[in-house]
Amino acid sequence: MKNRMHLPSVMALTVSLALGLPNAAGAIDLIETYKFALDNDAEFAAAVAGNKAAQEFKPQARAALLPNISLDAWTAYNDGRRKARSRSGMVADDARYNTNGYGLSLTQPVFRWDRWVQLRQADDRVKQANAELDSAAQDLIVRAAARYFEVLAAEDNLEYRITTKDAFFSQYNQALQRFEVGLIAITDVEEAKAGHDLAVAEEIRARNALENAREALRELVGEYYEQLAPLAKEVPLLKPDPDSAERWVEKALAENRQVAAATFASKVAQEEIKRRASGHLPTLDLVAGRNYSAQSESPKLTDLSVGGPSRNYTDAIGLQVTLPIFSGGLTYSQTEQARHQYQQALEQLESARRGTHRQARQSYNGVIDSISGVAALRQALTSTQKALEAIEAGFQVGTRTSVDVLNAQRNTYESKRDYKNAQYTYILGGLRLKQAAGTLSPDDLVPINDWLKH
Repeated sequence: MKNRMHLPSVMALTVSLALGLPNAAGAIDLIETYKFALDNDAEFAAAVAGNKAAQEFKPQARAALLPNISLDAWTAYNDGRRKARSRSGMVADDARYNTNGYGLSLTQPVFRWDRWVQLRQADDRVKQANAELDSAAQDLIVRAAARYFEVLAAEDNLEYRITTKDAFFSQYNQALQRFEVGLIAITDVEEAKAGHDLAVAEEIRARNALENAREALRELVGEYYEQLAPLAKEVPLLKPDPDSAERWVEKALAENRQVAAATFASKVAQEEIKRRASGHLPTLDLVAGRNYSAQSESPKLTDLSVGGPSRNYTDAIGLQVTLPIFSGGLTYSQTEQARHQYQQALEQLESARRGTHRQARQSYNGVIDSISGVAALRQALTSTQKALEAIEAGFQVGTRTSVDVLNAQRNTYESKRDYKNAQYTYILGGLRLKQAAGTLSPDDLVPINDWLKH
């Protein structure tokens, strides 16, 4: 599987090159939002730290195959009493002396199959960690874009709710005037008031939704931004390339980063069976060492010895073989546990493949559907705008009321809102399709950023 993503430093460089100068109007755009998210998102920072930790598997596994050298040193004061039988009978004296020494030892593994298996595991663990980081990087791109457009969608919805409230307020005032001159019943006034009160509640709900969307964006980028660059009037509707759901599914199964991570995880689990089973095998080590000890002068024991200092050197080199015979069934149990964990990893891999298959197909169908939806809502917006122009012209000649104008404006804002939401859905659908295929990169944000008003 190809690794489509780069390390964070390289990604940051890519973004910085595309970033250019800050927006003159003071509003941040999508590229800037992603850059801030790359620098501040705690979830992605945790993924980077986890990847760096996983890189240490390789040197740790290599270290287990290299010589182990250690130096021990000691000193002791001895205070005792010695007794011995001589020709003249039992004699005794006090023994007070110091003992000093050191030991230098070397152990070189010659045959330890579990450590060679662990070295192969380390390679797969690193590959798994890299795939997981790539997946996290792609997820950050989608999250940054999603939260950016969620704020824009919330702003559009608030604009529509304010227009709706104004229309109902005008209707309520007109109904109240007509009631005062006896043209309508009080129920009509109450109905208009209820509509206005509901619109006020919807406006409050929309303002809260906007604040929540801004808070979600702040969580990602680290601070609040009041102004975001909105979409331009038109967004080009491009079909996915290739224009085939099956081709996208094939690409996703081959390159999706979560599938890649699950694949390497299954390889690690498979090697773990061999590593645990190697507990039945003998081990062979080359061992070598030097020991030195020194004893200070001590009183002689009468008629038996002569007191005085002593020094001892011992050098040794050889092979050490260890043959496991019985460990209480521990090795067998650990091997069986590894077999079950391998089966678990295979099932998780299959789950990842099935989920990726579904995600790729659904994302492709979603993009195709959103293209049709955007086109239909574009036509609806055109129709409501023409209707508004006609009603405004009628109002100028007295054939239409101000309420008619406000209702037409409300319909236009509703169509505008729905049209923009459809465009947001189309944009995010394209990003999620590339994410499913494992090909999403920061460069995919550049053309989208060009669709914004700067």
